Amino acid sequence: MRNIFRYFRFEEILAVVVFLIIMALSVLGHKPLFENIQQSVLSYSYMHFLLFFIVFYSLIIIINKKNHKDGKSWLKLIDILRDWLPVFVVIIIYESLKHLHLDDIVMYLGISQKDSLMLSTDNFLFGKTPSLWMESLISYPFTKINELAYDSYYFYLPILAVFLYMKGKYKEFRVLSLTFILIAYSGYILYLLIPVAGPQFQNHVVYSTDLYIFGRNSVQKTIDLLRFDMDCFPSLHTAQPLAILILSYKYDRKIFYLFLVPVILTIFSTMYLRYHYGVDVIAGIILAIIIVKITPKIFKFFESKYDIQNDSEVELQNQKNAYSSKKAVIKR
Repeated sequence: MRNIFRYFRFEEILAVVVFLIIMALSVLGHKPLFENIQQSVLSYSYMHFLLFFIVFYSLIIIINKKNHKDGKSWLKLIDILRDWLPVFVVIIIYESLKHLHLDDIVMYLGISQKDSLMLSTDNFLFGKTPSLWMESLISYPFTKINELAYDSYYFYLPILAVFLYMKGKYKEFRVLSLTFILIAYSGYILYLLIPVAGPQFQNHVVYSTDLYIFGRNSVQKTIDLLRFDMDCFPSLHTAQPLAILILSYKYDRKIFYLFLVPVILTIFSTMYLRYHYGVDVIAGIILAIIIVKITPKIFKFFESKYDIQNDSEVELQNQKNAYSSKKAVIKR
């Protein structure tokens, strides 16, 4: 087990563990256990995509490892792919929640939907859920502004990550991506333990004003199509942008000030657009603060193991080369 860090990074191991947990739950949720998994759990297209991606990622790791062993520097593309792929795995695992029918698993495990609990908590904290408070603000222009703010969530990580990568701040890039990944996987696990659909999908939250006067835009329709049904607690649209904002303050103040207002609007939009309860947002804020705090320590601990293994391999290779050189001299 200790030599596993010779081949895999912590975020890669974490992705495998999370995916195996999801797979195990998916199998358990479809009785009997010997039922054909391919037919009952996975769509054919998604299964083929997963197999292709696993093979592709494995090749990237093998080539990347060989590249470092040989001390070559011309396979930069492989290095870049390995650095960035863990972030894309987050998206794949999120979609697995949907394709592997984890909403059914929640019911099988006997975990009831918690929207009533979230609404009661909101009523206790705020008098009523914030999206109801915000009905007085509804107008077509303001709704469009909030849609734009909500959609901007997808740009915060790429902007800061590309900036750090292009500046050669590799450690900062790895900490940023690991922070994003840890928040995502923590959220996915909480989705299963505390399933919440959101206020806009609940009959017990009665709105008097139509939010989408002229209908939802194409981006919002796509988000609704791809989203996992129970993905509200905690609000990752709060946790991840907030974590990125905190790290941008640490790594580059110009980007921090660029992100400050959009991130605040993004968090606000999660409630205005009726995706989240107020308590979802509070949980997202708490999750962001915790993960930002612990990620550098986690990165330092596991990366030291990875570096030690690589250093020992380099030293061993140097010793072999030196021994071979001495033998060659003696033979002469």
